[in-house]
Amino acid sequence: MSPHHPPITISDVEVIDASPRFDLIEICERCGVDQALIIAMVSYGIVEPHNDYKVPEQWLFIASDLLRLQKALRLKRDLSLNLSGLAFALDLLDEVNTLRQDINQLQHFIKTMQQE
Repeated sequence: MSPHHPPITISDVEVIDASPRFDLIEICERCGVDQALIIAMVSYGIVEPHNDYKVPEQWLFIASDLLRLQKALRLKRDLSLNLSGLAFALDLLDEVNTLRQDINQLQHFIKTMQQE
């Protein structure tokens, strides 16, 4: 520690969710679709609003929802999937990603065990 700089003290802090929030209109604008399609995607479980409101005009979405919707729209366009097909495809992709993470963790664990 330098004699010219006082020590740094870390105190308790409250972490605030800094994720941007998007309402239905903003999500529609960013995805280039109408509200009916987003409402239908919510009903199929493709994406879920991050609040408990039942009225679509009060729904809030976060950045990861926007990315998921954009992915869903690409799949819909490129593979001509209907909404139930989209929900199924996205669930499978989520499962693949989870399995990949599990494999990476296991490989890391095996590597550390071999080094001991």
